[in-house]
Amino acid sequence: MQKSVSSSSPAAISSTSSEASGEIEREIDTFWSNLMVQFVIKLTRVMKTLERYQRCCFNPQDNNNERETQSWYQEVSKLKAKFESLQRTQRHLLGEDLGPLSVKELHNLEKQLEGALTQARQRKTQIMVEQMEELRRKVQPVHAWGRIISSEEHGW
Repeated sequence: MQKSVSSSSPAAISSTSSEASGEIEREIDTFWSNLMVQFVIKLTRVMKTLERYQRCCFNPQDNNNERETQSWYQEVSKLKAKFESLQRTQRHLLGEDLGPLSVKELHNLEKQLEGALTQARQRKTQIMVEQMEELRRKVQPVHAWGRIISSEEHGW
């Protein structure tokens, strides 16, 4: 249904032109509204992504956890080194793995062993003295009974 421009009146042309411009304006408004909705949706997604990123990377609690983890790692490393050193010392005290030790280290080891041997002997002597005293205390009543029995036999 086409209208011919030559047969139309100026009022009809003006009316048709108004309707067309109103429809164009509505289409433009719809286009901008849709565009704004899409923009807001995408902006919201970007904001959520940024929030997740900040929580992940800039959260002080996470930094504290990371520092704490590093601290524990260092502590474990120190304890592992100390454990290995103690194992090596134990082997040396048992007379094992002495090959890589220098003369000075061997001399120090000998002093440690002599000191430990002296302490062990002192403790052994102390225990033996305590046992002898305990035996004396136990034997005294037996000796007393023996004297009593012996005096009764001899009539004293």
